[in-house]
Amino acid sequence: MTSITKLAIWLWGPDSKDRALLARLDVTLLPYFSLIWFLFGVTRASYSSAYISGMKEALGFQGKEYNYMSTAYLVVYAVCQMPGTSLLTIVRPKYVFVTANLTWAVLTLITYKMTKAWQVILLNAIEGGFSAIAYVGAHFILGSWYKRSELGIRAAVFCVFGHIGTMAGGWIQAGLLASLADKGGLPAWKWIFIIVSVMTIPVALFGTLSTPFIQGGSTQQYYRLDIHSGSTFPSRSVVLE
Repeated sequence: MTSITKLAIWLWGPDSKDRALLARLDVTLLPYFSLIWFLFGVTRASYSSAYISGMKEALGFQGKEYNYMSTAYLVVYAVCQMPGTSLLTIVRPKYVFVTANLTWAVLTLITYKMTKAWQVILLNAIEGGFSAIAYVGAHFILGSWYKRSELGIRAAVFCVFGHIGTMAGGWIQAGLLASLADKGGLPAWKWIFIIVSVMTIPVALFGTLSTPFIQGGSTQQYYRLDIHSGSTFPSRSVVLE
């Protein structure tokens, strides 16, 4: 037995078919959701960085308007979580995730064109609706494909990426503020939104390749791996498109 085989068994178990499925999920599904959640953290951090770096004065934020922006985002985000996750059982998940993630990336991008505080508040509210499935939807899909014994470490990896994004977002944006100030005639706070969106869009598009169907969805072609027959775990299916 080679060292690579031993490593694969340690990571994904002794069963060759189950190991192939887990490996495929771990190099497509898990990285996609983890990177999106990382970029989600970076995106949310970009607003506070931009606010203290010129956006407040440029757009005329007054009083508690920054708090209103955060509140508008969170309220819509919370309201849309359940319908957004339910949509995953009706529409192919890859279309839902790619559309939602692309939309909030584009909304972040066009923030740099805004001229009034209320416009940014409105964009944040809309963005909250489209980013609502980033967390609960990801856990829903992960829970649909991984068994209970496999899910814990994958869910932890996913969550850690989000915390790293929030933590690293300030560092990334500090570097952007220092290096891109007045480049192309734009203030540094506008470049923050442009760069973060450019980072997010290709990752969002990767979802067309990495997001599988939920078992039992319509019009899919798949082969089924029956594992742990008689247990409470459903059999899992790999979609071949």
